[in-house]
Amino acid sequence: MQAVVFDRYGDIEVLEYREVEQPTIKPDELLVQVRASIESGQVEPIVDRTYSLEEVAAAHAYSETGRAVGKIAISIEKVSSQ
Repeated sequence: MQAVVFDRYGDIEVLEYREVEQPTIKPDELLVQVRASIESGQVEPIVDRTYSLEEVAAAHAYSETGRAVGKIAISIEKVSSQ
């Protein structure tokens, strides 16, 4: 599966989009599959605003205002490696 991964604290440059192993669920853990619930209509997310990855600082500043009615989404576009 593919995921956005970060291994250290930092700004946008620490984020990597890469292939990762499918997670293995341990006996004391629960794997939640949100996408399936959303696609089936069981869960309907409420998105207040959407920001690009480059605007993550603005998204964080908006979240700190306490005015968000729903979730604040960060849009991440896949970059093709050439």
